[in-house]
Amino acid sequence: MSNKIFLIVISTLFSIQIFGQKDLELLNKLPETEEIRAPEFNTVAKYNICVDSLYKKIYIQDIRKSRDGMLHFYQWLYELPLINLKFEPKITDDNEISIEISSSSSTNNFINYWFQDNKISSISNQKVIKLGNWKHTDKNMQSIKECARKLSDYFSTFTIPQKTPIDSESGTFKYVADNVTKLKVKMDDDKKIDTYLFDPFFDENNRSKSTQLLNSLKKESKKNNFDNKLPIAVLIYSGSDGDFESIQLISSSRNYPIQFDYSKIKTNNKTNSPTKSLLLLY
Repeated sequence: MSNKIFLIVISTLFSIQIFGQKDLELLNKLPETEEIRAPEFNTVAKYNICVDSLYKKIYIQDIRKSRDGMLHFYQWLYELPLINLKFEPKITDDNEISIEISSSSSTNNFINYWFQDNKISSISNQKVIKLGNWKHTDKNMQSIKECARKLSDYFSTFTIPQKTPIDSESGTFKYVADNVTKLKVKMDDDKKIDTYLFDPFFDENNRSKSTQLLNSLKKESKKNNFDNKLPIAVLIYSGSDGDFESIQLISSSRNYPIQFDYSKIKTNNKTNSPTKSLLLLY
């Protein structure tokens, strides 16, 4: 098991280095956005992009915090297929700068994970991901244009597969938590994320599926020199037999997922479908 994990990590690192880690870091190094309205206190956004060569995914952490660094209880994670993507600077109606991410493929959806505290509140489909807004200055415009150009070039090396997933309607939801009472939504007919069915890691009373796994993940996050001031996204893939396929940690200190050694963790119960669970560590 440990040899398999080691090979996956080496393969991921090699892929990132070949295609230009410095280009990815341009997005991470952009300044904080202008303030965004939010419950209790307004926030700014900071972004981190991560390429998962194992599952052919791109993850962008949308980290929300106050100007003085206090993390908000709402956080977002965007999941995009590792395909040819376009990053385009836009001038908003308020004369601010944003970045829009899109794909030429009409059948590829982006996934928007909305977290409240450490658990998923909703999962929705999007055709476009919007980042920003930034103050419209010459310095910001120059940095954002360079970032968008290099990321578009970077992802132009990846092709759209001939076999495309089912086309889900943009704005529909694959999951909404029971405690989200004020959100009127249209549910997607296809609840799967690729071939995986979402399985909440926490129940409605915030009890975790596995206390052993949760405690081990917290210990692992401290060992990897992650920035403890920023949230860490955890993705848990399991087969229908209940055995883990992969557990990944996504942090602002890496442009690739850290593979977690789950060999000593008790597996889940059998299910009718492979499952995917997510949580945030603070």
